[in-house]
Formats: sequence, structure tokens, C-alpha cells
Amino acid sequence: MLHSKIGSPAIEQASGMMAGSYIGGGVNFMALKTSYDIPESIANPLIVADNFVMAGMFVVMLAMAASRWFRARYPHPHTKESAAGEAENLAAAHWKRKDISLLDVAKCFGFAFVALALAEGAGRLFGGVFRNTQESSMPVQMLQILFTNKFVLITTASLILATALTPQLKTVNGPEEFGAYLLMIFLFTLGLPADLVSVITQAPLFFVFCGIIAGTNLVFTLVAGKLFKLNLEEIIVAVNANLGGAPTAAAVAISAGWPRLVLPGILVGIWGYVIGTPVGVLLTEFLSR
Repeated sequence: MLHSKIGSPAIEQASGMMAGSYIGGGVNFMALKTSYDIPESIANPLIVADNFVMAGMFVVMLAMAASRWFRARYPHPHTKESAAGEAENLAAAHWKRKDISLLDVAKCFGFAFVALALAEGAGRLFGGVFRNTQESSMPVQMLQILFTNKFVLITTASLILATALTPQLKTVNGPEEFGAYLLMIFLFTLGLPADLVSVITQAPLFFVFCGIIAGTNLVFTLVAGKLFKLNLEEIIVAVNANLGGAPTAAAVAISAGWPRLVLPGILVGIWGYVIGTPVGVLLTEFLSR
């Protein structure tokens, strides 16, 4: 049905975008959309379905955290440790006002500009290296696509710089605030062109598509968590970081009063941002072949 209504590349493109989105987040979704110039007729309905399914999964996971049935079958030390009112205090501490100087602003945006410049330079370099690979084998072509994709390169450059300059970046205030603000603007503009009515009438299977991916993610993580004796809270934060990214994972940990899971949730979400676009690119290329 998706092929007949939207076009033959719909499955490959939707799979790649959702792989990027449900490994990383909306940033990876748009990176895949831009990389393959995916039409709005596929991207917009998929955005709506993605957001609705993701919101529904968040409600389900919060209900799981409060469920006696799940608590009886999974250890939940973080819930036992959380005292009354701790969630409110944790949220207030996390979002408290922070001192940001003009030098901090310059360093934050300077870091971003340097990462972008390095990515652009690497893209031109690799473009020359892989100039004549049209007739090469599939692995070589895959490497060309990865090493010349600007979004993969920007992510890689940012990761390398952040790792190399960790001591210096620890002294800078403002990255989290600027990042959160720009992410909120991005998410707002991401949903503007979406139309729920058109999704329901033209591509209702996108809801099923996203639901299968998200549901499989949750079930697999619950089974793996049971086998490896993971805590219920860790499972919920991990799935949340996978589906919604670092901000939602941190928000859930903060709102539930699990302070020790805030940083792990953010790190898992960031790692998803790092690998989401390359995995989405590889999946799209593999399915299209």
C-alpha cells in the first residue's frame, strides 16, 4: 500500500529515516531526509506518526514505572530511593539559572563553527579520494556515502573535538542552554508542515510502521533487561533515550526522581545521535539495492 500510494522508494526512505530517528532523534531524521532529498509526501506523514507513537510510548513507560506488576518482576532501586518531593527538587536544580559570560557565548558558538569547518573540509577531502568509485564494489560505495555525508561528518567532528577538548569545555557555561533552546526551535519547525488529517487519510500504515518499531524496541529491551537483571528504571530510561533522544531521557529521569540516571540517559541519547545517521544511511542504501 505504501508503494502504491507514495511511490516505490517509500519503504527504503521511511526505514532509513526511522532508523536514524529511533536510534538518535529528530536531528537524525532530518539528516536522512536532507541527504536523500526525500519528498514531503513521505517525510511529513512520518513525522506525525513518529511523534504520536513516541508520545504514546512515553505514557506507557511511565505507567510501567508505577506498575506493581513490573516492579514485582524487575528490581527498582532508584524508585525506592526517591523520596517525596525529590523529583521537584531535582528538576529545580537541573533547570536553575546559570551564570553565562560573553566569553562563554563566544566559546560555545566558536566550537560549533570549528566543528562545521572541519566537517566541510573533510567532506571535500573524502570527495576527492572517492571520486571514481561508481563502478566499485558495494562496501566501497557504502564507505563513500558515509565519508561524504555532511551530517555524518559534522557529528564525527563534534565528537572528536568534544573528546579532545574535554578539560577546556568543562569550564564553559551555556552549551546545554543554547543546545536545548535550539533543539526546541528545531522540533517546533519540524512539526509545522505536518498534517494529522492527511496522515490518517493518505498513509495510515505509517502509524503501524512506527508502532511496530517502537513496540519491538521496548519488548526486546525488557527481555534483555530481564536476562541481564537490569533495573526497571534503567530499561525505561534507555528505551526513552532510544526513541526520544537525550532531552526526553533526562526529562523522564528528572521528573521521576532518579538523579543517578540523568547523566547516563543523556549519554545514551547522545550516542544515539552519533550513530543514528550512519546507521540510517547504511540501511537506506542496503534496502535500495
